[in-house]
Amino acid sequence: MSKTEKRYFTLDAQKAGKKDAKYLELFNLIAQMEAYDEEVLKPTFKHLSVDKAYLYDAILRSMRDYNSKKSRSAQIKEKLMDVKYLYERELLDLCERRLQEAKEMAENMGDTVLLLAVNKEERRLTRQYRKQDFATTLKQLKEEGVAHSQAMQEEFHFLGIYEDMSKDVVRIAELDAPKKAVLKEKYQTLLAQGEGNCTSMQANYHYYKSRLLVFQLLGDYEKVHEENLKILAWWNQHEAYKDEEFFSYVIDASNFLSACFRQEKYQDVEQLLAQLQSEQPSNNHHRRVLFMRVSVFEQVYGINKGKIDQVHQLAETIENGLKQFSINISNQKTLTTNMAILFLIAEKFEDCLVWCDKVLKISKEAIREDLNIGVYFIKLICFIMLEDIDGFEKASRAARRYLNKIEYDDKETYLKLIYTFNQLESAPLGEEQNAKQIFLQEMEQLQKTKPLVIGLSQILMWWAKSRIKKVPIVQIVQGKL
Repeated sequence: MSKTEKRYFTLDAQKAGKKDAKYLELFNLIAQMEAYDEEVLKPTFKHLSVDKAYLYDAILRSMRDYNSKKSRSAQIKEKLMDVKYLYERELLDLCERRLQEAKEMAENMGDTVLLLAVNKEERRLTRQYRKQDFATTLKQLKEEGVAHSQAMQEEFHFLGIYEDMSKDVVRIAELDAPKKAVLKEKYQTLLAQGEGNCTSMQANYHYYKSRLLVFQLLGDYEKVHEENLKILAWWNQHEAYKDEEFFSYVIDASNFLSACFRQEKYQDVEQLLAQLQSEQPSNNHHRRVLFMRVSVFEQVYGINKGKIDQVHQLAETIENGLKQFSINISNQKTLTTNMAILFLIAEKFEDCLVWCDKVLKISKEAIREDLNIGVYFIKLICFIMLEDIDGFEKASRAARRYLNKIEYDDKETYLKLIYTFNQLESAPLGEEQNAKQIFLQEMEQLQKTKPLVIGLSQILMWWAKSRIKKVPIVQIVQGKL
C-alpha cells in the first residue's frame, strides 16, 4: 500500500469509530515492520488468524471506496446501483438520466459486459415506461443487446487464442521442428480469419497481441516490432480505457521497450520514454508503477548508450521518487545501483561513491546480494580514479569481509577479483600499462566464460579500455573508440 492509501485506511477506520479496534492496531504494527514477522505479532494477538482475516476484508472495503472515485468501471457499477434504487421508487426520469450517463461511460471504455448490464436496465425501464414509441425503442435496444453480445463473444474468442498461444510460446523451445511447424501453421491460419474484421475494441487488442506472439514463434522480430507499435497505438486511441487499465498499458509499453533494447531500436526507446514521461496517471499506485518502470528504462538506456548529459537531473528524480513512493527493497537497490553505474560512466566518482553507499545502507537483509557485490567493486574503481589509497584499502577489506560473510554461489571468483584489483593498484612504476592490459584480458575472459553480476565484467572492461586508451569511459561505452 502507498502512504496515501495507508493514511486513507487509518482515517476511514477511525471515522467509523474503530480507533481502538484490534484490526487497526494490527495494521499499524505491520505497517511499521520492514519485513513481515508473524512471531512478533503472536504475543499481542491471541486470535491472530481471525484478526488478519478481518483486517484483510477491512482493507479491501476501504480501498474499494478509495479507488471508486478514480475508476470508471466502479462508477458505472455505482450508477447501475443508483438506477435500481431510483427504479424501485418509481423516479423514472432520474433513472433514465442515470442510465444514459452509465451507457456513455461504458461505450468510452469499450466494456461489453457493462454495456450488456446497461442494456438490460434500459429494456426494463422501457417496458415500465411504455411510452408511445416503446415498441420501436425496445426493438432497437434488443438489437443493441445482440450487437454487444456478439462483440463480447468476439473479444473472448481472441482472448482465448491469445491465452492458448501464450502457453505455446513458453514451451516452443521444447518442441521439435515438425511440431513447431504445425503449431505455427495452426495459428497463422486461425489469425488470418479475423484480420480486419474485429468490431469489438477489446477483440482488436487481443488480436494484435496474438499476432505479436505468432511472429515471435516465427522468429520474425521486425513483425513483432510492428505489432508492438499497433498495440501502443491502440492504447493511445482509447484514452479512457488506458486510464482505467494503466497498469496493463505500462506492462505493454515495458515489453515493447525491452524488445527495442534487444533489437537496438534506440530511436523508438527515446520516443516511448518521452511518451511515458508525459503520462498523468489518476492514482498514486499507477504513478508509482510509472516512476519505477520509466526510471529503470532511462537508467538502462543511459548505461547502454552512454547517455549521461542529464545524470544529475535523473538522480534528483530518483531521489524524489524514492521519498514519494513505497518502493520495495529490491527495486530500491536496483535504482540506486544503476545511478552509481551512471555516475561511474560520467566519471563523477564522488557522486558514484555516495550512491554506492546508498545501496549498501538500504537493508541488512539478504536481498539482492548481487547488487551489493557489484557496488563494492564499483567503489574500488572510484578510489583508484580518485587516487585515494586509504579509501581503496578500506573498500577492499570491506568487500572481502562481506563476501566471506554471505553464502553466494561462486564467491571465490569475486574474492579472486579483489586480489586482481590489488595487483593492478600496486603495479610498479613503468608496468602500469602492462597491468591494465592483463586486467582487461582477464575481464574479457570472464565476460566470455562466466559473466559477473550486474554486468560487472562489461563495466570493468569499459573502465580498463578507457585507462589504456586514456580517454573518458563514456567514449568507450558509446563505441567512439
